[in-house]
Amino acid sequence: GLGTGTLTIAAGKTTGLISLRTYGDRVDEVDESFLLKLFNAKGAVFAGGEKSMQTIGVLQDNDGGGSNLGLFVSDVEISEGNSGKKFAVFEVHLSQPHTSDLTLAYKTVNGSAKAGSDYLAESGSVKFLAGQTVTTVQVEILGDQMLEGNETFSLVLTPQGGHQERH
Repeated sequence: GLGTGTLTIAAGKTTGLISLRTYGDRVDEVDESFLLKLFNAKGAVFAGGEKSMQTIGVLQDNDGGGSNLGLFVSDVEISEGNSGKKFAVFEVHLSQPHTSDLTLAYKTVNGSAKAGSDYLAESGSVKFLAGQTVTTVQVEILGDQMLEGNETFSLVLTPQGGHQERH
């Protein structure tokens, strides 16, 4: 379930520790992920002046055999701005290193944000080299003078097996 709490970093220190409880089972399943998001910093500023920071954590399955490789994509929050261009950078994570190179196809899909006016549509492939667990996909965000609420679009990944992962 969802959990919340407060991380306090002692004066003079630059790191803190967050402990999470996991519950084991005996079910052979793919590796799973969770999102950790930090926000409402007091007495500190997040890198780049961002309002929040987030990362993906991975729970590696240790039941049974076979490949339990999981694929996860970070959510991106970015201010569109009134002009110019910015890039939304999606981090694509494998839950554990793959023994050989792995190539995935990707494409952007409209949500409330529309390709051509809010962002540039992208499609292509992203490659993990053997042993690599993180790579990125950049999508150009287009600024404009329109007053708009928060908008979304998706990055869809297609592994070699054909199953789609949407984020």
